[in-house]
Amino acid sequence: MAGASKKSYRHKNGKQVSYYTATYRDMYGKQHTAGRFKTKSEALKHGLKLEESSPDITDITFEQVFKCYINIALPKYSHTTRATYKLYLEKHFSKLYPLKYDKVSSIALQKFIDDIEQDYTPFVAQLCLKIARAVCNFAIKHKLIKENKFIAVDNVVVSPQDKHHLTEAQEREILKGCEELYPKYYAMLYTLMSTGMRIGELLALEVTDINYNNKSIRVNKQFTKGKFKDGTKNRAKKVSVLERDVYLTDDIIEVLKRHIKSLSEDTKLLFPSQVNGYINVDNFRRRVWQPLLVYAEISDRVRIHDLRGSYADIADTKGASIKFIQNQLGHTKAQTTLDVYMKTSQDMIDDALEKMNGILK
Repeated sequence: MAGASKKSYRHKNGKQVSYYTATYRDMYGKQHTAGRFKTKSEALKHGLKLEESSPDITDITFEQVFKCYINIALPKYSHTTRATYKLYLEKHFSKLYPLKYDKVSSIALQKFIDDIEQDYTPFVAQLCLKIARAVCNFAIKHKLIKENKFIAVDNVVVSPQDKHHLTEAQEREILKGCEELYPKYYAMLYTLMSTGMRIGELLALEVTDINYNNKSIRVNKQFTKGKFKDGTKNRAKKVSVLERDVYLTDDIIEVLKRHIKSLSEDTKLLFPSQVNGYINVDNFRRRVWQPLLVYAEISDRVRIHDLRGSYADIADTKGASIKFIQNQLGHTKAQTTLDVYMKTSQDMIDDALEKMNGILK
């Protein structure tokens, strides 16, 4: 916000002279002073005019474009996203900072992204390109630049092999180990594997969310990053789907009924911690999930989140419709379910070959 500062100096004739300067901050948050004015109101008026003036877009640097995004847009993101974006911006884009945006060609930016892919991984290059496009779109919106040069850069293809989905046999082995080693978490893990819910949604579930009449459970909240939030992940993205019913098979219902009988009467959460609070997902990952992968002799790095993709693969193999799988996972678009969460697993291949075997015989 523009302001005015009173200054004074002693003239050579010995008389004290006072004047006002305009103080203002530019779009990057840097403070400036300008002019000499007789009155405070004149200085304020000039400061506001300078704040509202547009920069010379032919002279703007990559550093100014990216710093503007960091100072204005990034604070609105979640803590994890802010940390990731700042890390990538400082580590990978700093070499572009001194260059003037208007003078760099899209071919040079293509090589810049290609070098990141070669020096690091396709995933890192893909995220860098995503961030760069978001930054430049923000800059265009606020008339700092005229075009997004990263649009011309080829998309980075990440191999499906980077997704480590589990087969039915692997999930059964993990559940066997859970029942043997960590029985307290058996119902929780069984439900996670059998519904495709996000771990944050699962941890926020309450006993009263289960509807036995229509064999479903209402998902309308989440516990993520140590905080409870009303609504699912979609609400945070301001889309139309705010809650959904996730449908339960008979075997899940039986597992949940036995589990609920083991809970104390004053427990509200469906899967509480030992002190009837929310389960710490980092502790669960380290103390339960990773040891279970070792138990099942699974050497791949399988995240808890990968169980959603595993569920989609298995449900598709069993003949469930894409619309049903989309609802279970909580996606607003079926294309997200198909492109991001599903891949051609060995179970899918075996099932398809068995069905097609002898089809033209």
